[in-house]
Amino acid sequence: MYTACMHCRSEEAQQAERQQRFSDGYKYDQLLPHTKGLRALALAAMCPDLQQLCIDERASCLGGMTNDLARALAVHCKQLSVLEVYFQRYSLPSELFTDEGLIALSEGCKGLRKLTLYNCDRISDR
Repeated sequence: MYTACMHCRSEEAQQAERQQRFSDGYKYDQLLPHTKGLRALALAAMCPDLQQLCIDERASCLGGMTNDLARALAVHCKQLSVLEVYFQRYSLPSELFTDEGLIALSEGCKGLRKLTLYNCDRISDR
């Protein structure tokens, strides 16, 4: 079983980044260096046997979950069974993971049995 968890910075570093994020005028490409566009596709393509994934935007050096990454996981990571997605409350990146990405995951990752979503503000209740 292949498991990935994308936590790589101390709590102090995370807190400092959260405080600066909006005041410094970060752009999406700076916040989501590897989970958007072609980079998301390449990232997922490297992990075809991935079964568990935790993406924590609050502590990740890769970036948060996006619709692009969700679609890429749905195409390349068919064995994904556990997915945990965490965002900082009211974070800019959380706007890039919506119902569209969740639908792609449900259609492509048929074995997904556990899904944890935390502060995913653009996911509806429907």
